[in-house]
Amino acid sequence: AVGEWLASQPAQFTAIYSSDLVRALQTAQAIGERLNLTPQPTAALREIHGGEWQGLSVEEVEMKYPGKLAEWRAKLDSYKIPGGESIPEVQERIFAFYKDVTHRHAGEAIILVSHGAALSALQIAIHGWDLVETWRSRTTRMGNTGVTALAIEADTGKTSVIMHNSTEHLLRPTGMTSLLDQSA
Repeated sequence: AVGEWLASQPAQFTAIYSSDLVRALQTAQAIGERLNLTPQPTAALREIHGGEWQGLSVEEVEMKYPGKLAEWRAKLDSYKIPGGESIPEVQERIFAFYKDVTHRHAGEAIILVSHGAALSALQIAIHGWDLVETWRSRTTRMGNTGVTALAIEADTGKTSVIMHNSTEHLLRPTGMTSLLDQSA
């Protein structure tokens, strides 16, 4: 659905970059098929590495590592998940990639396919917002296949948000329920 919607937009997309993790890459491949683009996978667009927490539910993390999830939330700007990454490390990784790829594709319309925490961290870096305050406000959160479009002014490098977390391409946005889905 997102590939079809992007194909109907006035932009002529020239490249698609994706996290090399399966779910994002499958999404990028579906988009790429519709736009006749081959996704270029990169580890730079990966989600935060959960280290020892990888694959665990919130409840399991809390059980195995009591109080550490609350500590991570309280110290978002400095806490590193044991064996994994911190949000600032994710932000540094994805923002470096963003700066490089937008420089290489100056004046072009490109697509980046990534994950929730990584994309939130990227948006915060792009706009120079306070990491902790913005993260807690959930301003930069996106739903699955939500589209955020940015424009970068060629002469100043200033970034403007054209749309944020649009789910216009979905018949029913993720997380929404209809009356038919609700039990009596």
